[in-house]
Amino acid sequence: MKRCGVFETAHISYAAGYLKKDVMDESLLAEAVLAAQTSDVAVLFLGLPDQMESEGYDRAHLRLPENQVVLLKEISKVNDNVVVVLSNGSAIEMPWIDHVNAILEGWLTGQASGSAVVDILFGKTNPSGKLQETFAFQLEDNPSYLNFPGVYGKVEYKESIFVGYRYYDKKKMNVLFPFGYGLSYTTFDYSNLRLSGDSIKDVDGLTVEVDVENIGDVDGSEIAQLYIHDLQARLIRPEQELKGFDKIQLKSGEKRTVRFHLEKRDYSYYNPHLKRWVMESGEFEIRVGKSSRDICLKQIVTVESTDQVELVLTGDSTVKDWLSTPTSRQALFDILAEEGMKEQIEHALQGEHAPMVKGMPLQKLFYFDPNKAEKADQILQKLLTMMKKGVTA
Repeated sequence: MKRCGVFETAHISYAAGYLKKDVMDESLLAEAVLAAQTSDVAVLFLGLPDQMESEGYDRAHLRLPENQVVLLKEISKVNDNVVVVLSNGSAIEMPWIDHVNAILEGWLTGQASGSAVVDILFGKTNPSGKLQETFAFQLEDNPSYLNFPGVYGKVEYKESIFVGYRYYDKKKMNVLFPFGYGLSYTTFDYSNLRLSGDSIKDVDGLTVEVDVENIGDVDGSEIAQLYIHDLQARLIRPEQELKGFDKIQLKSGEKRTVRFHLEKRDYSYYNPHLKRWVMESGEFEIRVGKSSRDICLKQIVTVESTDQVELVLTGDSTVKDWLSTPTSRQALFDILAEEGMKEQIEHALQGEHAPMVKGMPLQKLFYFDPNKAEKADQILQKLLTMMKKGVTA
């Protein structure tokens, strides 16, 4: 974002441009185009009126009113310096973005919003906000699009935990503006990421430090963001999750250290089968950056869990899961030996079809022997009895 300098005075020509109702008024449009044609910069205040966005009902789409879009496009034909100031409660589509030079997201502001916008546009204040939600290109990109508003008064949240950036980052989907994104009149540099340990226990805690420097010519604030990427987990996990952020004010040329502290809960996830939070031992990538899509620095830490994670195994669990712990593996091969299938399955697990065998539900394993297929349920029940109610990983 470029700052044009601090202005003490300016001549302002105002034109309404459009009605709050989404209907075209040619006279208002013509008046606004004429004002823009004779101005150095055209500032358009656009947004969502009450009939499109309010409490008590859901928005039908993510578009601006069509009369506002027409106004923007017509003004961009006569003025090359178009700035849009938005007033809206949530994300919108911007198919018109190539027609503008800058966008100031104003959200739903209060009585001092006018003077605040003036201070930003005239360079007296450096904007320092970051988006708390992802802006998708279109409504259809949203993870809940196929499930909302549901049928017969029932909505199923099939997107699970994959909402917002957790969905878009996992899908590696291009977006208009990512979570945590925001421009400034200055530039910040990140360096020297350091952790208090490379291998720790979950109860030890972890301190993360990074140096942030204002390398531009203007004082400003930066919001440093820390994400954690779980390299491997038993459940499907997001690509990364925000675990901390800090906003710091830096003068031009100033460098400061930003410090985060992570605890056991930061590495944990909720296991719906066990009905509790679970922390698994493993490697976690610590990521620090300016947004979820602008990660500047990364470093891996190995965390040892003090939890006793119960791996609940059933006939629908994969062969791979049954082979994942010494106890369940031993029980499985004991029952296979008892049924005279041990050598056959060991051979299958070492052959070219091993990935297929490991990926199938355990109960299907007994169908390898036609003589065992009829009593597969009995064999499985005997195995589960041996395992009692679960296995401690």
